[in-house]
Amino acid sequence: MEVQTFNDVFEALSDTPAEAADMRARADLMSVLVEHVTSWGLSREAAAARLGITRPRLNDLLRGKLGKFSPNALVNLAAARPVKRQGRSTTLPRARLPKARSSASRHASRGKVREIGTLKRPSAASRAYRPSAS
Repeated sequence: MEVQTFNDVFEALSDTPAEAADMRARADLMSVLVEHVTSWGLSREAAAARLGITRPRLNDLLRGKLGKFSPNALVNLAAARPVKRQGRSTTLPRARLPKARSSASRHASRGKVREIGTLKRPSAASRAYRPSAS
């Protein structure tokens, strides 16, 4: 049996150097997030609400379950609140997603305004007089 030596645990667990680098980056960001969340001194329910995630999801974060978080998910959590790293405060820009709009508001933004549901029934007096189209 051959003894193998690795620089860190991520090299031992991964098949490629890129995969090891990805795991290392996620672990670094996760540890910074865990330190930051625990520094709030809030209950897990309140901390989850502050981050905009569920309590079971926060539990996965605090327990270091690396496989349950993509790099994007961790960056989004870091963007939710400022994270201090190496003595400076870093706030990552939050991604701007397009707001869900109804078809009426899309038409209105294009200059095709169409009122829906605001038509009134004609009164009895206006229904009595109808000029012929001939």
